[in-house]
Amino acid sequence: MTAKFSFFKKVMYAVTICLCISTSIFSTTYTGNVRDSKSGNPVKGVRVSLGYTNYVATTDENGNFTLSFEDSIRKEQKTFLSEKVDLQFTGGNAVLNFNAAPSAKKIGLFALNGKTVYSQTIVPGEPVVKMPSLSKGIYILKIDHPQNLQTEFSINPVVNGNSPMVVASMSSMQQQIAGGVLSKEPLLFKHDTYYPHSIAMPVSVHSFAISLNPDPRAYIFNEQKIYSYNFTISKDDSLKMERDALLENFVPAQFKFNDSSIGQIGIRYKGSGYSLPLCFDSRGVRSSDWRCKKISFKLKFDKYSGSQRFFSMKRLNLHSLSGDQSKMHDILSYGLFREMGIISPRAAFVKVFINSVFQGLFLAVEEPDSRFAESRWPDDPYGNLYKEKWPVNDSKEYYKEGLATNEKPKDNADVSKMISFYKAINRATESDFVEKVSKFMNFDYFLRYIAVDRAIHNCDGMMTWYYSNKGSGNHNYFFYEETIANGKIWQIPWDMDNTFYRQDPIVDELGAPEWNVRPRTCEPVKIWGDNLAMPTHCDKLIGMTADLLWDEYVKICEQMLATHFSVPHLTSRLDFYKDLIDTIVRKDPYLKDPYNDYNSWLGNVNYLRESIPIMNSTYDSYIHKKAPSNKKNQFCLLIAITS
Repeated sequence: MTAKFSFFKKVMYAVTICLCISTSIFSTTYTGNVRDSKSGNPVKGVRVSLGYTNYVATTDENGNFTLSFEDSIRKEQKTFLSEKVDLQFTGGNAVLNFNAAPSAKKIGLFALNGKTVYSQTIVPGEPVVKMPSLSKGIYILKIDHPQNLQTEFSINPVVNGNSPMVVASMSSMQQQIAGGVLSKEPLLFKHDTYYPHSIAMPVSVHSFAISLNPDPRAYIFNEQKIYSYNFTISKDDSLKMERDALLENFVPAQFKFNDSSIGQIGIRYKGSGYSLPLCFDSRGVRSSDWRCKKISFKLKFDKYSGSQRFFSMKRLNLHSLSGDQSKMHDILSYGLFREMGIISPRAAFVKVFINSVFQGLFLAVEEPDSRFAESRWPDDPYGNLYKEKWPVNDSKEYYKEGLATNEKPKDNADVSKMISFYKAINRATESDFVEKVSKFMNFDYFLRYIAVDRAIHNCDGMMTWYYSNKGSGNHNYFFYEETIANGKIWQIPWDMDNTFYRQDPIVDELGAPEWNVRPRTCEPVKIWGDNLAMPTHCDKLIGMTADLLWDEYVKICEQMLATHFSVPHLTSRLDFYKDLIDTIVRKDPYLKDPYNDYNSWLGNVNYLRESIPIMNSTYDSYIHKKAPSNKKNQFCLLIAITS
């Protein structure tokens, strides 16, 4: 009787769960029309999305869109558990460390004919298992764990010195169904020419008429055009700009945009982190290095007249593109970030003249500053903008040093939210990491950012943690901190010239572990030259994001590979830019060196075109290397012993 009752209770529970799942999911469709608020004309190409999820639509030539998605009345609450097994070979011996894999219960090593070579139960408190010496051959390593864990495994090769190592990752996921919560992701409307717009969810109406307000800055970043920038600088000020290059002092210049006189502005060389130290000594003598023939500029339109603006901007960057022989890396990268919904600077090719002498092709890049914040967060434009300040400590001075807005003493900037962000990360465990950190960060957005960063092989951005005797740190990004209640902290990419390598220089060529690989140690590894870098996974925010949200990351990457990072799409963008700038590159006075001339530029563009399908294919292989085992309570690995 007891057995029958128990069986009946289990059956009813299973049926109840099935009913909850089948009735809690339904399809929702939103339609609408988007128009210019001033002209009333339809706007084509608006990115319409449900928050930063994969539910995305684009308006057609009539401004119409249809966005369908599945919503859940009962929002799933997920608890993620991640386990790692270190497997290292020393000579002919294999040593396994199960310290970070408490669910593993037993290991077995088998020959291909099925014969048991070694078997060992993992004893609690004794996580290290040393297997006997193995002769040449191929073996099957099996790891058993409890049936009730839904576990996935991955194999990640790591090189630590001369010793090869494999990390077997086991990530399990438990789910609970909690009732009564509808999706609260807003509908987002984004277009490079307009201020963004959002609609809070849920809403009772399913059809919208949206008016977008034009952004005056967008005129400057029209990718269909190449505008002229002419600066008149006195001889004395030209000499001063050279002599004081390392001090980054502005000098006055009369600025003419196309045929329009703008007035007096400030101009200086830029590149304090790399270009200027490379190109100038302490006396202001310029190096003969080919990268120093043409140097980037920073413009400050309000330097001599506090109210002066240039299409609503206070500052603008003119990047020389000297280190990028294709001239495409920045504009392709920023564009891909924006296509993926990431808040990113706009950019456009321009011609630059100094005292009416042609200086060649440059790239005008939007400056992340208070005007940038106003254009991306028009309803919340006064938040703190931080340059290169990762949440790694609770020092007020640390975050204030990085302020790009509210940076003056009189602003008395409040940096407490960044400190709270750090504390949430620092105190989080695997069971509550997503819940705690999502109060400060939108993980869908963060994963989309990482997806682009990894796909373009950005080797000088947030995923590269340079190490020195002062510690480790990353760079080339900004954080914007919303001031509204429940406001988030959003990441903005910066400096994209070290991208679009066929292979990742740090991971593929120098052997540093990828961001999702937990290394045996967080000791720095050698990258190029004398530079050292901390393995990326050792940063807690990045590492735990990889451990807990890998499946979500893969879904984002799959969509990106099929759309914005697809071979036809990227190739068409590359060819459009190539045709656009061809004549200007041909006339560039600084492209006269046999190894850095017009023909070498064509060769580099062709090389980049040939790299695109390779990058797409290798990235697809990379994201799918984590595959579930056939048996949910076992994990098998082939091992080849060659010496």
